[in-house]
Amino acid sequence: MTAETVLRRRCGRSTLLAHRSALALAVFGAAGYRRRVDTGSNAAIVLLAITVTAVVLAFFAVDTLKNAPWRFVTIASIALLSVVLEALVRRTGRVRPTAPAGANLPT
Repeated sequence: MTAETVLRRRCGRSTLLAHRSALALAVFGAAGYRRRVDTGSNAAIVLLAITVTAVVLAFFAVDTLKNAPWRFVTIASIALLSVVLEALVRRTGRVRPTAPAGANLPT
C-alpha cells in the first residue's frame, strides 16, 4: 500500500465527517434563526452564520462531486429519500405536531 493510497483513504473519511459537521451546523443555524426571539440572538449574525455554512456545504458538494462522484450520489440519494419519507409520513397524518410545554391543544 502506497502513501498516496493511505492519504486518500484518510482524507475520504475526514471529508465525510466534515460534511456531516457542516450539515449539522446548517440545521442548528436554521433552528437558531427560528428561535432568535426566544434566545435574544441578532438576526444578522445568525443569517451570516447560515450563509457561511451554506458556502462551505457548496464547496464540499463540488469537491465530492469532482473527487468521489459515487459518494455524492449516495449522499444526495439519502437526502432525497429522507425528504420523500418525511412527506409521506406527514401526509398519512401519523405524526402529530408538537407544541411548547404548557400549551393547550384541542384533542
